Amino acid sequence: MKTLMNVIALITIFFSFSCAKPEDLAEEILPVTIEPKLSNAKESSQISFSVGGGLGFYKYKIISGSANISEATGTLSDLHAGQVVVRVSDLIGNYDDAIVNVSRDFSLNTTRVYLSYGEQFNFQFSGGTPPVVFSRLSGDSSIDA
Repeated sequence: MKTLMNVIALITIFFSFSCAKPEDLAEEILPVTIEPKLSNAKESSQISFSVGGGLGFYKYKIISGSANISEATGTLSDLHAGQVVVRVSDLIGNYDDAIVNVSRDFSLNTTRVYLSYGEQFNFQFSGGTPPVVFSRLSGDSSIDA
């Protein structure tokens, strides 16, 4: 039923534009635009894009990078570190691209450490965006930032 409705909608759009002059058609259809055009995200996040202009029936896809996107809604998920380029296109092939810079989630090798007097411990981190600064929140100790 959904496919039949899409076909009927396409036929309706075709016939409604088939009688228009090319110069009238060009003035009425705005370029496709995707927002946000440039964004930063962590691997664990999701991004939803909004689209304007063009001739409806938008379709999203990943041009480069590693992530998943809902072809229909434009929700980007399962991101992997690096750059992801998302393209949205309309019914007649007009398109616009967005860039997402994805960084790894920040994590420490431990969240709590118990030490005897005089002992030392080296924290290690992964992900995030250097430089990283270590600080002590409580206790009677010191840390090399």
